[in-house]
Amino acid sequence: MDRYERHLQHLEAALPHLDPTAVQALLKRGEAVLVDVREPDEFAAAHIPGALNLPRFRLEARIETAVPDPAARLILYCGSRGRSTLAAATLRDMGLDAMVLKGGLRAWEEAGLAVEGAK
Repeated sequence: MDRYERHLQHLEAALPHLDPTAVQALLKRGEAVLVDVREPDEFAAAHIPGALNLPRFRLEARIETAVPDPAARLILYCGSRGRSTLAAATLRDMGLDAMVLKGGLRAWEEAGLAVEGAK
């Protein structure tokens, strides 16, 4: 196992992860903000309806403008797990309530949930 994978596993152990069904329920009740941390071209190809696209590269600098409520529950996702895990760990270090959609967009699609985009 390489260092990156060990680092991801270490972060994952400390982060809350929610399965697609739990995320969908929170979104329906308006209890969370969904953030897609992939690049704009990936987002355009396919994304979860209602998600904000805040790419990982500038997320920390843009999160407070995009989601001004510091108490907001943030659920981050990427294609599967890497970028969203790193992003959620950083946002939690900043004092925000950030968690990860377990399995990312891939798991969402496998659960048969709605996806928008050109895909």
